Amino acid sequence: VALNLMGKSNNPLELTGEAMIQSQFIEECPKQMKCGFYILSSWLAYLFGEYKLASLAVSNRMEAEKTTHKKLEWVGFTLFYDCLIYLASARRKQNSLTSDISGKSKMSGFYPTALMKKLVDYTQCNNQHRLLLVEAEVAYSKGEYNVAIEKYDSAIVAAEVVGILHEQAICNERAGDFFLA
Repeated sequence: VALNLMGKSNNPLELTGEAMIQSQFIEECPKQMKCGFYILSSWLAYLFGEYKLASLAVSNRMEAEKTTHKKLEWVGFTLFYDCLIYLASARRKQNSLTSDISGKSKMSGFYPTALMKKLVDYTQCNNQHRLLLVEAEVAYSKGEYNVAIEKYDSAIVAAEVVGILHEQAICNERAGDFFLA
């Protein structure tokens, strides 16, 4: 992933290069590692704005998880990006989300804001900025622009306070996209 982000890959969305060959890895790796691969693939696709590909990677991971003993959570990392991918994909499809986004969503059993709040209750210092960003994205999708502005600003500051700079950058980028829309 790091090599892809550094521009050391012919295709930044494909995990093929010096470290591995994507197609070979998918065929040969154990199921649990395959889930990790799909998490990283969804993250890369999201970062490069390829939301359809990111959604496909999430779906592939969820399918692979059905046959594993334990889901890979990665301390909120997986849920955070699942939420962002879901919200970005839904916004692209409908231009706005259904009013029940903060509760029940059309994705069976997927409640972005409620799930992130549980994560914050568990480990607030690492996840507060994540919840704020998800709340900003939900507010943006629902047309609550003043709330979105407050949440984006708070997410940026919260990520800076805990020193998670790459996620602070994502908060800034999402806020920038909001203001440019």
